[in-house]
Amino acid sequence: MSTALMRNDVFEQDKRKYRLVHVVAANDAAYVVPMDDPQPDPRRWSLKELAAMAADPKKLRVLKESEVGTVTRPNTASAADVAVRDLRSGRIKGIVDKPEIWEPATRVELLKNHAKDIGVSTKTLLKNLRQWWVGGQTDDALLGNHFKSGRIEESTPGNLTVTEKSPNGPVTVIFAPAKNKARGRKPNEGGYDPLAMPPELRLSVLNVARKHFEEDACKSVRGACTVVLSELFSLHDETGKPLRDSNGAAVLKEPGQRPSVGQIRYLLNKALVDSSTRKNRYGIPDYENNHAPSTGSVLDDCLGPGDIYEIDATFIDNYDVAKTNRSCIIGKPTLFLVIDRWSRLIVGFYISLENPSWAEATQAILSISGDWEALCKRLGVEYDPRDWPGRGVMPNRFVGDRADMITNASNALCDGIGTQVTNCPALASKDKAIVESGFLTTHAPLRQHAPGYEPPTNPFKRRAKKYHRDAALTLDEMAAVFLRIVIAHNRKEKLGYQASPEEITQNLRCTPRDIWSRGVAQRMGCLARMPIDLLRRKLMPRSGATVEVDGIHFKGLIYKLDGLGEWCTRASLRGVFEVSVAYTTNLVDKIIVQDPHDKCKEHIVGLTTTSEEYSGYSFAEVLYVQQLKAKKDRAALRFNEGHDVALLQDMTGITQPAVAQMKVAAKGMTPGQRLAGGDEVRATEAQERRKGIHDMENPGLHYGALGADSDVKPELVASDATVGAPEVTASAEPKTAATVQSQVPAPAPVSPPPAATVLAPVLPPTQPACGDTDPDLEAALNKLME
Repeated sequence: MSTALMRNDVFEQDKRKYRLVHVVAANDAAYVVPMDDPQPDPRRWSLKELAAMAADPKKLRVLKESEVGTVTRPNTASAADVAVRDLRSGRIKGIVDKPEIWEPATRVELLKNHAKDIGVSTKTLLKNLRQWWVGGQTDDALLGNHFKSGRIEESTPGNLTVTEKSPNGPVTVIFAPAKNKARGRKPNEGGYDPLAMPPELRLSVLNVARKHFEEDACKSVRGACTVVLSELFSLHDETGKPLRDSNGAAVLKEPGQRPSVGQIRYLLNKALVDSSTRKNRYGIPDYENNHAPSTGSVLDDCLGPGDIYEIDATFIDNYDVAKTNRSCIIGKPTLFLVIDRWSRLIVGFYISLENPSWAEATQAILSISGDWEALCKRLGVEYDPRDWPGRGVMPNRFVGDRADMITNASNALCDGIGTQVTNCPALASKDKAIVESGFLTTHAPLRQHAPGYEPPTNPFKRRAKKYHRDAALTLDEMAAVFLRIVIAHNRKEKLGYQASPEEITQNLRCTPRDIWSRGVAQRMGCLARMPIDLLRRKLMPRSGATVEVDGIHFKGLIYKLDGLGEWCTRASLRGVFEVSVAYTTNLVDKIIVQDPHDKCKEHIVGLTTTSEEYSGYSFAEVLYVQQLKAKKDRAALRFNEGHDVALLQDMTGITQPAVAQMKVAAKGMTPGQRLAGGDEVRATEAQERRKGIHDMENPGLHYGALGADSDVKPELVASDATVGAPEVTASAEPKTAATVQSQVPAPAPVSPPPAATVLAPVLPPTQPACGDTDPDLEAALNKLME
């Protein structure tokens, strides 16, 4: 395909660029200017040969404007550049169209004469002509280049190029080439020249200063300068210890050998990228919500009314009082708000005293299908069905934050209702901007008219006003106030709404309920309505429980089976079995149990008497209490270990001597010999004990108290004393025949062994050495052994 060359076209031939500047067909002459020649003067070519080459793309190729490589200029020339252009254009105006200008033989004489006439040199005139030819023979080719004054580009020799990463892409920063003297104004005092930093030192200073400055918002440029001086320009001794002068100040390099605060500030201001610096100093959420590029609107991915509902929770900035005692301030309630993204219609809300959670969020979702007429009647608010056009309509998608909607229980929205749940990134309030702004809109009337309202910034003020003193509204009254606010919100026009041209030209009202009604008419069949009873069942979490003989065990609690006792009998006879239950996480009082024999039946069961003490608790609170109990039990086990060891030690002190004495006394005897005569001895000892224990004058001693006047509490041990030859020790004071604990050594064996043994008293180790005998004790023993 042949190409027709036009005047000022740029073409490439033999890898060189030329511009066609003039054609004289009668002389078969085509004048071209070599673009890449240091002296781009017109050269004569054969017009026929040039046309033949243009017909063959392999020999000649016409270049596009982007391939020419002209200098990029500002779209609007400055006044200085325009003045230069007018001056240059006036110089060459009288010779650019003369035929003599094209041929070298006549060009020189023409330039000399014209330069003499206008009072410039031939060299200057030729330079302007070359700019005219190379630039395409237009006035803009003669514009001045004042816009390049002080301009440093990547191609500038000796420059310092730093590429910074940012959320919006890489940013290239170019520093001017280093010179022997520092740039900028010199200091008025000090008698020194500022430091001229080479590129390597600039990078070091910049890296140290940036690391400190971008650490957080508390860091300042002055602090960054101090860190730079400490790390790079402070002097140290041979051991690496920083040097100090006589006043204790760090020894630094001389002022002309270290950068000033202004030089470090210049490096930071020029090199730091605003987006990344803001993100590093103040955090990602602050940057993303307040300073990141924001193009388009939240309606970009919304198809119409009912497509996306935004849901979120906040604390109402209003103190409430107790229902039973208005003098008692109970704090700020929690508000859940559900707003349609397209129309800004508030389709549901819920106010409670609980902290934000999935269980509370389900109540806000249930309110979408709630009986608004009954609620208005209960709270004393006039009901208009036009205020609630979205009643029962489930969206295609819920958009919530990560606090309440990211729980696994929210799968009920996807599995049971057929909608989707989108969780915004942490602290990304702009991703749910409609509900966030809805909080501000609904709080505005509270700020003006509600008693007990506290501005969000008030708690951070010193000696702030005590707004809670004005608290007067109960939770029900706050709900009534907020219901009126919601109705007013749905009726008022949204001034900032992005109305369509049709809505503007037809003067249609842009209230949430009107926007919803117009949009729903175009989305007929795309949305689904769900009754509240079905919605409640779908949103309830489900889990497994076990049926045992004492009831249904679920999450550490036991529920009774009124009228379902056969389940307990079956669990007792055949073993425990599982059933499916539905429940609400915020109240443990009742659960719904699915009948294992008939899946279509469900039973509502309550707590048994063993678990009714947890009535009114949430399952999370029950779990917390049970964890505390388990912790307490583990501590109790550790506490009891000391008592178990003490008991073992005490029992050993009794049993070991008894066993030792028994072995001595029963040595050589068979079990039958040991049992012989036991009944008679038992009866005799029982009779004697009855006399000692049941005597009216007995002071209350037991286990062998033989005398009513005894003041010693005996402890029973086994003795090796035998019938006919008892081994006893006497105490310094008279004692009864009661048996007491003893740790004295076992007595010598007695031979021959008697037919039976009896329990004999062994006195405590505080008794004196054997030798003295208590007469009363001896008489009692003799009587017992008869």
